[in-house]
Amino acid sequence: MTGSLVGLRGEITLSSYAASKGAVHGLVRDSAKKLALKNIHVNEIIPGLLRTAITQNVDDDEFAELVSENVLGRGTTCEEVAKTVVFLTTLKNVSGQSFFLDSRII
Repeated sequence: MTGSLVGLRGEITLSSYAASKGAVHGLVRDSAKKLALKNIHVNEIIPGLLRTAITQNVDDDEFAELVSENVLGRGTTCEEVAKTVVFLTTLKNVSGQSFFLDSRII
């Protein structure tokens, strides 16, 4: 599942989005417990800032300011997200976890 840091720390202008992503966070843990008996793994990827349709209206200066919250000073790429998804499919003993793909601190 795809989560968001906003779902964990909230955002004053994104209440509905924060609520829905907060629900994803709980759903991952609940589903991991329920589906473990069937050997189904459920994890959450929190990709961080990506240039996608959701951020298309964020101008370059604002996007750079948001990226600056990362202690490593850079955003995430869609390629990094894809590589993480593939990597998670190789793990046999990981479920109910959140994987943060950027370096923002909660």
